[in-house]
Amino acid sequence: MQNAVNNSTSLKKLFQASLQSDFLRKTSGTMLAKVIIGILGAISSILLARMLGPEARGTFGVALQLSTFGVQIGCLGINSSNLYYSAKDPSKVPIIAGNSLLISIVLGIIVIVVSSVFFYFFPTLQPLDGSMLQLSLFWVPLGILYLLLQNIFPGVQDIKSYNLAEIGFRAIGVILFVLVIVLFHSTSIELVYLTTYFPPLIISIWILWKLKSYGKISFDFKEVTSSISYSTRIYIATIFAFVMLKSNLFMIKEMLGATEAGYYSVVMNVSDLFSMISASIGMILYSKSSSMAENSRRWKMTLKSAALCSVLLLIAFTVYYFNDETIFRLLFGKEFDSAIVPFNYLLIGLFFMGVQTIFMQYLASIGLPKITLYLWGFGAVLYLILNTIFIPKYGLNGASIATSVSYFIFAVLVIICSFYYGKKVVIEKL
Repeated sequence: MQNAVNNSTSLKKLFQASLQSDFLRKTSGTMLAKVIIGILGAISSILLARMLGPEARGTFGVALQLSTFGVQIGCLGINSSNLYYSAKDPSKVPIIAGNSLLISIVLGIIVIVVSSVFFYFFPTLQPLDGSMLQLSLFWVPLGILYLLLQNIFPGVQDIKSYNLAEIGFRAIGVILFVLVIVLFHSTSIELVYLTTYFPPLIISIWILWKLKSYGKISFDFKEVTSSISYSTRIYIATIFAFVMLKSNLFMIKEMLGATEAGYYSVVMNVSDLFSMISASIGMILYSKSSSMAENSRRWKMTLKSAALCSVLLLIAFTVYYFNDETIFRLLFGKEFDSAIVPFNYLLIGLFFMGVQTIFMQYLASIGLPKITLYLWGFGAVLYLILNTIFIPKYGLNGASIATSVSYFIFAVLVIICSFYYGKKVVIEKL
């Protein structure tokens, strides 16, 4: 009897060691991929900044954020539910892929029509004019398709394909930027933005080809309706998240002008590079946790992931802080020196937001409790209020300070909420 108990204990330890080894292996692989993606993203930012200049770069940045916002609104949270349900039952991948293809077309068209009608009746709220507004809206269906399909990979633990998709997306974008510069010698914002259409289209076709190995792609409306409860929560949280992460660029353009928006778009680009650390760890954690039955295992992995994320962020920020001017000038040139101080004010907020990402992935893996929606709502409102107060008074520095304060308060609340659920032995249906 004692031997059986010992054998059982040994097997459990072996399984846990294997699980941790697999987690670290996939995390390190994803981190390497994020480094490559970060380098490609930096190259894109450098090309855009040097090719367009601050004012045109600001217009391009606003257009990109408008497209991203349209994708976040249009996807209805289905991107996260695709990951969640493919992790629960990989046999449903063909249906999930087929649903994503049809949904992206329908929802993308709805976003275009509704946005066009809205801006027609409220022209003063248009962040862009003419062809740039049209280009940013027509990008939305492709963005939705790419987002929905890509999130299936981590659900089925195919992290390699997920990383390849992201690298391919960035690489194609860089190649096209270079072609525009070399072949066309063009600084046209419209032509440059038009190149952003090809990465999501090409990579989405590749993803559909890869997913054929799971079976013939099909459509099932019942699967869409069955995921509505979870995807709705994700959707609401995503909208609030976008407000907290991206919306002040619109406010800066409106209050301070396109040139200042150009400087701050660079701040956001560099922020995105650092956020890849928490994003890569959080994505692996989410895909693993969603398939776990025991909350104790899920919570222990979350704590270890948060510790790892904290250490990596501190190292990255320390290296940056003592070389900030060199890094910015190397990447963007002296023309964007005005972005250095605003970014430095953002560092503390980025650290807490990065750690928060890990705990939020834990909450998403247990079904995303309703309280998280209230937290995101509170964070978004606080963010808007503080930016409205600080931007007119302190300019770009004010935007960063307001963002850091908002991120810190929001992160503390998320961590407290996570510890409440982490101590539970069993997570009831939420």
